[in-house]
This record gives sequence, structure tokens and C-alpha cells, in this order.
Amino acid sequence: MKRQVVILSVCGALLLVLCAGAGFFLFKACMDKSAMKTERDENTQSIRDIYNAKVFPCKESIERYKLDAEEISKWRGTASNLFSKGVVQCDTNLSSSAFKQMLVSDVRELNGTFRTPASSSKDAPESFGFAFDSYLGGTLPVQENVARLSRQLAMVKALMKELKEAGVAEIVSVTRERFDDASLAPKTDVPQETGRRNKNKNKNSGRPAPTAAPAAESGGEGPFADKERFEVSFTARPNVLVAVLNRLAAMDLYTVVAEAEIQKPNDMLRAYNNRIKTEQQRKDKEAEADGNALDQKKPTRLLVTDPELDPPAVVKLVLDVYTF
Repeated sequence: MKRQVVILSVCGALLLVLCAGAGFFLFKACMDKSAMKTERDENTQSIRDIYNAKVFPCKESIERYKLDAEEISKWRGTASNLFSKGVVQCDTNLSSSAFKQMLVSDVRELNGTFRTPASSSKDAPESFGFAFDSYLGGTLPVQENVARLSRQLAMVKALMKELKEAGVAEIVSVTRERFDDASLAPKTDVPQETGRRNKNKNKNSGRPAPTAAPAAESGGEGPFADKERFEVSFTARPNVLVAVLNRLAAMDLYTVVAEAEIQKPNDMLRAYNNRIKTEQQRKDKEAEADGNALDQKKPTRLLVTDPELDPPAVVKLVLDVYTF
């Protein structure tokens, strides 16, 4: 009887353990099912929200886009009108001879406006060319280059006008972006035998024969149509230099000062102070000779600075002129 009770107790304990394990796995399965159901419901609601949302762009977005497009159009129109003020006014359809006549007349007028190396040096030519010296003689420009040369001449005249209005009296040098040097080079005759040998060499190598490069043209399509670079050197005092920079920044022609270099040839202030000191020493010696020398000398007043005595400096400006 006792043995049966032990066996029944052991079997009951095992059954209780099995029931507890089954209950645990059943509870875990119910919890997983509930979590998966919640996730499913959330995903289903997300899909419903996507299908029920308004199609983009909505009416409000379309109206906002139209208003933005109108504002941008107005801004571009205003910017275009501002840029059009800086358009270079020149005739680009001139012939080579007509351009040379205009060039000679303009250079003569500019030489009468400024002091140039032609007027300050005996060894200089009779007329300063303002970067167009090669065409003041008997050389005519190539017809393909006349349009850009006309624009460069108009830009030089505009820059010289601003310098004159600012108070510049002497021009040291003017250089422009040289694109026409190849057309000015003398042509050399190539012997026929050499040309035939090069032709046969190109034919045997399978490479095409070299062709002449086209004439240089001004800039193409892009954010701006062209950019010309000029270097202008002149003499000016500090107040004139400031006026030049202000006028270049305010002119309609869009001009950017890329580089600036200032050189003072001598120190007039030091020379002035030395001259004052020498005169004071001479007066002291004369006073001592007359017996009227004072025991204590009066302090000497030296001039520290004066805009009128500041020496004119040689200013070199590298200018980029943009054409939109």
C-alpha cells in the first residue's frame, strides 16, 4: 500500500510538471500571437493611410509653385535689366580698315587726355597705343578678330573715362588680353618637298594631316558671354586711388579688380623733413654768428604726414571686365 502511494505521488508530480510546461508554452504562444496581431494591425493602418492620402502635388503645392515661379521670373527680369546696363556699346560689324580709322581717332583723343610715355619720353613713339600699338602702323587686323577688338577698344575707352573722372593724370601702361598675336606672326613659306614628305608621313601613319586653327573668338554660351582681362598702370596719390576703385566698382560695365599693386618711387615726406632740418641748422648757425643764439633751442616741428606731400605712387590694376 505504501509503495502504491509513492508511485502515485511521483506520477502526480510528473503530471503537474508537464501541465505547468504545457501551460507556459500555451501562454507564450498567446503572447506572440497578440504581438503579431498588433504589428499586423499597425502595418494595415499604414497601408490604408498611404492609399487614403492626397496625391502629390496637391492643389496647395501647385499654387505655391506658381507663386514662386512668378517671383523668380520677376527677379530674373530685374537682374537682366541691371546686367543690360553694362552691355558694351560698339559696332562689331566694322571692316578692318574702318576699325583702324576708328582706332587711330580714339587713340589720338586718349593721348590728348592723359600724360603717357609718348609725351614723357623722347625715345617713345609719337603716339601711345593703349594696348593697340600693333595696329597703329601699316598692319590691318584680321577680319575675324575685328568684332572682339572693337569690344576691347570700347572697354579700354570706358575704363580710361573712369580713370580721368577720378583724377588720374598720367598713364604708365595699358595691356589687354592678346588673342590676335597668331594672326600678326609673319607667314613662312614651307618647301614643297618638306610638305610632301610630311603628307606622306601622315598618310603612312594613318593620322590626319594637321589643319590650321580657327581664329580666336570671344566667349561662348554660359553664365556670361565673355570676360576680358586688362592691366592698367598709372600714377596716383592715395585719394585718387580710392576714387578710382570706387568709380570702377560703381560703373555700369561689370568690372572686377582681380589684383592691385602699389609702388612708391621715392619718399617725398623724408625729403621734405630733411629740407626743413637743413634750413633750421642754417638759421641756427647764422644766429650763433650774430651772437643772438638762445641757451635753449626751440623744439623743431616736423611734419608727420600730409596728403599734399604724399608722393604719387605707381598703381597697377588687373581688371576683369565681364559681358553678360
